[in-house]
Amino acid sequence: MRFPKLVLAAALIAAPIAATPAAAAPPPVNKVDTEAEVRKVLGDIIAWSGGYNQLISESNTFTFELIDIVGQTVDEGRTGEEGRAWMVAWLAKADTEIARQRAALDALPPLPAELERRYGAMGPAAVRQIDGFKTLPRITRGVIDASDTLLNRLRPLLIKAASGDVEAKLAVARQTVAGTRLALQNENAMLDVAIVMANRPDHPQVALSKAAKAANQACIIALEYLERRAAGESPDPVAAGKAMQAQVAIGRA
Repeated sequence: MRFPKLVLAAALIAAPIAATPAAAAPPPVNKVDTEAEVRKVLGDIIAWSGGYNQLISESNTFTFELIDIVGQTVDEGRTGEEGRAWMVAWLAKADTEIARQRAALDALPPLPAELERRYGAMGPAAVRQIDGFKTLPRITRGVIDASDTLLNRLRPLLIKAASGDVEAKLAVARQTVAGTRLALQNENAMLDVAIVMANRPDHPQVALSKAAKAANQACIIALEYLERRAAGESPDPVAAGKAMQAQVAIGRA
């Protein structure tokens, strides 16, 4: 996706760095207030969060692979036992990948109490940023769960479509919209983390993250509208358009 790693890095780089104390002053107890100490804490928290960010990136990659597979499945030349065998093999591979992601997530540690203390010692802004870091495990699990849910919803349709069922091919084609919407929602979750982690509300990174999130949300509204139309519903196009315009206005602001 476009932002997660860059957003996290920018939020961390923006963390407050206090001036180095005079040489004659004794080092404060339980404080992190020299440039070297701050750099060490930032390095430690980047190392801790790296596993979660990597899994989110891998989950997003899987979502785009699923969208690509849907495109291959609806090809009219994909039929019969050969098509079915191809799909069954890919689904087995997909299940293995999601299981690997879940195992990797379970192996990641929560934010260590000592690292939380050291980071919080940098001041009130850092304490607020910690709340953002603490959401990473939950967000990562949510991203993986959403991919798994979409895969299981598509599973029977994908097998039928790959076997040549025309109605199933049409139904699967409509699901590319759901996959794209999921990818945008995953990105917005990471943008929320970046907003929370910024060291001050008026930091430019906050404005950038909010603008990107609003643009994504406008696209999500459009995709939801298309999904409902494809499902035979009659959503209000005027209401959808106004909701999109409201998000665009937020992004511009």
